[in-house]
Amino acid sequence: MELKAVLLIAVAMLGMCYALLGSLKLALAERLEITEDKVGGLVAAFGFMVGPVILLCGFLTDKFGPKEIWFAGAVLVGISLMLLARIRTYLGAVVAVLILGSGWAMMVNVSNVLGKIAFSENLVSGMSYVDFVFAVGAFVMPASMAWLLNRMKFSSGVTLLGAVTVIPAMCIMLVSLEPSPPLDNAADGNQTQPVTEANATTAPEEKPETPAESSDAFQKMLRDPVLWLCCLTMLFYAPLELSLGAWATTLVKRQIPDDTPAQQSDRLASMALSGFWLCFLGSRLLTAIFAKPGVEHLLHVVVAVLGTAGLLGLVFSKKRNQTIGLIMFCGFVFGPVFPVLMAILLGHVPLEVSGRAVGLLFAGASIGWTIIPLLIGRIADRSNLQRGFLVAVASSVVFLGLVIAHYIYHAQ
Repeated sequence: MELKAVLLIAVAMLGMCYALLGSLKLALAERLEITEDKVGGLVAAFGFMVGPVILLCGFLTDKFGPKEIWFAGAVLVGISLMLLARIRTYLGAVVAVLILGSGWAMMVNVSNVLGKIAFSENLVSGMSYVDFVFAVGAFVMPASMAWLLNRMKFSSGVTLLGAVTVIPAMCIMLVSLEPSPPLDNAADGNQTQPVTEANATTAPEEKPETPAESSDAFQKMLRDPVLWLCCLTMLFYAPLELSLGAWATTLVKRQIPDDTPAQQSDRLASMALSGFWLCFLGSRLLTAIFAKPGVEHLLHVVVAVLGTAGLLGLVFSKKRNQTIGLIMFCGFVFGPVFPVLMAILLGHVPLEVSGRAVGLLFAGASIGWTIIPLLIGRIADRSNLQRGFLVAVASSVVFLGLVIAHYIYHAQ
């Protein structure tokens, strides 16, 4: 089996699992007879598990291998959905969601390590494809789940989804994890030669890594400025994406005239959010198709400049259509940031510590997700949401400074 194809199918399923709770929100609340605050508790339970589990799985992935950890995560997701399909109590739902968050986090860590193996010839393009497919899975999940629940009972539909999630994991267990060969570079006259009996002596035989060597590689990674630049960049970038997705509808609705019918107002706000995610997806796809190795640092500087300008425009925008346009513009600009950042990190660290590097990157994201939206919300409560987004602008300015530091360090 082809690792790239299997990985993309598995990542699409991973994106669908990411959007699962939002897709099941109404049906689950009705089934368990719970209020919105308890639904929020389920979402918090999912998020609570992601940060520490991704960090822990970095060590597990590097020790036991990505296939085994992915399969274990998929089994946990399958178990959680089987439980969710049958439980009738809120406490049971919390347990199921905690298991779901753990399994999902395990697969997220591994999917990035597998992306490094599958797309080693062009990580910028490859990771953009991976994250594009992930986002497509998340985007289609609400409609897919609604279609499924309209044709099946809740328990049957969720059980079916749980069974389907294990299929890509079984396929991953059958694929080879040999890195993709480098692309031929005919222009430079450098062509990759296959290892044959004639030149086998020039290809060093790989030896199993000892615990001491693994520890040395990890210690070396922890002293690497690129790792910490990536983690800090993720800390200040991740909340920008999250905040735009969370507050896009509110930003638009507050600029719709009061005499606008409620249904039309909701439709405009929903269209703005859908436009944000479609632009987000589109720019990732364009990056996947056209990006070449070596452009990642310059690309980050360009999108950071444009993104900061877009967020600043949102703070001062007074017109509804202008606000909608700026939200979509920010979606298009910020779309490539995460896959390109992941390509920078994975292209720099050795494969044997890639899992731990991904774990540390998401630890930075977890800090940003916690602090920045909280500050935006507090200022919005005391003043208004647009003024609250000055926090996002400040975060984006720091993000810009960090990617400039990346660019300078890389150019040395």
